[in-house]
Amino acid sequence: MTEPEQDRLAPAKMWLEQGRYDRALAELDGFRWRDEVDSTYLRALALWMNDQDADAVKAASAGIRRFGPHAPLLSVLGQAYHSLGKLPKAERALLDALALSPDDTHLLCAYARVCIDAGQLQKAADLLDRATPAADVTRRTRDLLLRAKAADEEEQRVERHPLLRPLAPLNRFGPIKTWVGVIVVIFCLRMFGLTPLAVLLGVAWFAYALYSWFAPTLVRRMVRRKLGH
Repeated sequence: MTEPEQDRLAPAKMWLEQGRYDRALAELDGFRWRDEVDSTYLRALALWMNDQDADAVKAASAGIRRFGPHAPLLSVLGQAYHSLGKLPKAERALLDALALSPDDTHLLCAYARVCIDAGQLQKAADLLDRATPAADVTRRTRDLLLRAKAADEEEQRVERHPLLRPLAPLNRFGPIKTWVGVIVVIFCLRMFGLTPLAVLLGVAWFAYALYSWFAPTLVRRMVRRKLGH
């Protein structure tokens, strides 16, 4: 990049550093940003940081098509896809970026965050082991991982709690199928003249339904108290 090109990108970088992403975008729109990979990257980055994730995907994708594989553009693409909840696409973009810059701490942490949201906590831990330990982004991402591990442990304890074993049919067949099945049984009992039994089943089912509403909340509170949360 020539010196004049560096100078004209400086104001956009300044606005980005100050969190004025709209001003950075306005600055970049003042010249043909599509002609340079660095200005294309800055615009995609500003769009993503301004919560314009879909536009960031379009800008980064267009830049990659024009300039070829580029780690910073792939990083923005992956993180924008992550913000949109498209985890497989985010993973693909970040893997492509890491293929170009395998030791980049920000890329490793970005991919780790995708893994955390995908429930792949051990994979996230392995990625963070490769990142620079003292970096702020590494510490922040490790904090996210610790919270995710705590939430995962809590959820596993809740699911295994003895008080929730009676709810196994609901978990296995789903509430709608279970409700329909019980209603069919009650209807059949009444058809065969077993009304008292049908009433008894209806009362028992009502009590079971109440239990299914309140038991998970009660168990979760008990588990959190035990874990000290």
